[in-house]
Amino acid sequence: MFYRPQVNGLSAELVRDGVIQLIARHLNNKAQISLRYMLSSAFPKNGVIKLTPERLIEDPKLQDLAITQFVIDDGWIGVAAGPSSTPRKHREYRRE
Repeated sequence: MFYRPQVNGLSAELVRDGVIQLIARHLNNKAQISLRYMLSSAFPKNGVIKLTPERLIEDPKLQDLAITQFVIDDGWIGVAAGPSSTPRKHREYRRE
């Protein structure tokens, strides 16, 4: 299962993208079905993982801000906020 980054104003989120994938040599069909069921319950298809705390989103002092950068690279997540009137540039980074 994969998650893709999504920005909504001052909220940085990870949204589930795709189906659950199990890669294992020694799992029989019964074990795979059981694991898929458990993981589907823990990570619902329309599930969203919110990275920005609600208290920051609702803080009146931060209402003029928006997420301007959201990068995931090698297991690290970087999020930056700036004035919401700043033109946003989206870049996709790929490792070769």
